[in-house]
Amino acid sequence: MRSTVITALGLALATAACGSPTATPTAAASPSAPDKPAFAVEGPAVIAAIQALGAPWNAAKTSDPMVDARTAGTVRVLNGAAGSAQVFSRSNGQVWQVKLVTGAANTCGASQPLLDALPTMAALLKPGATVSDADRDLVNDGLIATRRTTIDTPAMAITTQGGCTHWLTLAVPDDAAAA
Repeated sequence: MRSTVITALGLALATAACGSPTATPTAAASPSAPDKPAFAVEGPAVIAAIQALGAPWNAAKTSDPMVDARTAGTVRVLNGAAGSAQVFSRSNGQVWQVKLVTGAANTCGASQPLLDALPTMAALLKPGATVSDADRDLVNDGLIATRRTTIDTPAMAITTQGGCTHWLTLAVPDDAAAA
């Protein structure tokens, strides 16, 4: 009897400490942490722009924001039958990284939708930013390679990876904090 009471009390305390199993964690910035760099655009605008790019993202379903424990911000995922995207935001809502993917389970992707999306997404994330022909050629080469390749431009870091699924990631450059 005593062990049953102790077990019940232990379970009750453990459940109370964990909170409601359906509670959604919220992202909170540490007041002592310095602001991290981000683009001057918020997640909803980026999601709308991705869906406006057309296939394979126009029919993708958008997740609710999930906590990104690494940055104390959020991530939103768009999942479609032939492609997906991830939009990473800081705790203030400003986007710092976007990842576009073509291909999905049982479906290989293609580079062309990513190459087509590149100038639009670059200009959205960093108004006035353009992608030079030389950088576009490097991105194209990176989408063919099966290893991850990063091209650092003054406006953003562009990471690519080819294979069955093709990835294009646009992020705040590492040296943005120093600028």
